[in-house]
Order: sequence, then structure tokens, then C-alpha cells
Amino acid sequence: MVYMKLDGGVELELVSPYNADEIYALVDANRDYLAEYLTWVDETKGPEEVLASTRRSLETFAAMKGVAYVIKVDGAIAGRISMWLSEERASVYEIGYWIAEAASSRGVMTRCVDELVRIGIENLNAEKFEIVCVVGNIASNRVAQKAGFRLEGTRRRSQIVRGVAYDMNCYGLLRGEYAR
Repeated sequence: MVYMKLDGGVELELVSPYNADEIYALVDANRDYLAEYLTWVDETKGPEEVLASTRRSLETFAAMKGVAYVIKVDGAIAGRISMWLSEERASVYEIGYWIAEAASSRGVMTRCVDELVRIGIENLNAEKFEIVCVVGNIASNRVAQKAGFRLEGTRRRSQIVRGVAYDMNCYGLLRGEYAR
């Protein structure tokens, strides 16, 4: 659960304070690409914000209410993926992710989402998973669809990024629908 090798040179490694500088450099190099749809990018002004996010993720992990990984492609950090408990009584986990532009459109994120669902079922007793993404973010919507998630609805004008109001698609996958 802490470190996994997937196919195609993709690895998941538990987030660590030791790679905050490298993650920040990746975010900074992909700032315009990532900030189109992600609210946190403009607030990430240095490694200290990455470190704070990492600390929160590790606290969630220690409480057994989620897990966060850096995504490595061919040995280099290419993004992040996390899962956190969003509804405790129903055991619902939300999955969030981002990837550098150079590593996008290669199926990496779909493999990572599939692995997180497996981890959630086997280790966290998850009953449902959710992915929420901007309607116009075709790549993110495609990841959810390819991972077997079903569109459950659209929340209208529910996220503001750089002054633009976006509709958000809400995808869900039930434990019994997961097919490895």
C-alpha cells in the first residue's frame, strides 16, 4: 500500500515531505496547464504549500481515512493522486488527481485510479468512490469513464477557477461495480 509498481513504468509512492521541492517544481513548470481547472494551483506559491498538503495527507493516512501518492513515470514524479473519506457512514471516498502535461493522454491516470479503487476496497472497506471534475475537462472526465465510473449528475456553476464558474460532473463507482 505504501509503494507499488504498475505496468508501463508507472509507480505509486506514498507522499513524503522529502519530495515537496520536486512536486512544487513540477507544479510550477505546469502552472498554466494545471490552473485551468484546479483551484489550488494559484495558491501554491512555494514548496511550503506542498509540504502542508503532504502533512494533511499523511494525517489522513494515519487515521486510516485515505491515502495520497505521488505518481512516477519512468522514475520521475509526474503527478499526484489521492483518496479521502468524504462520507463516513456510507464509506464513500472521493478521488482527486493531477498530472503534468507531458505525462497526460498516456493512460497513466486511469491505471492509477484503478489501483486506488482496489486499495480502497481491500484496505479501507470502501463502498463507493466518487470523482468530481469540470465538465469541460475532457481528459479528467475520460479517466473517470475509462475507470468504469458512471456519471451521476452535474452540479451547475459549483466551482470558480480564476474567476470562471464551472459546472462539475459527478461520477460514482460502487464496490460491486468494480471489475479489475
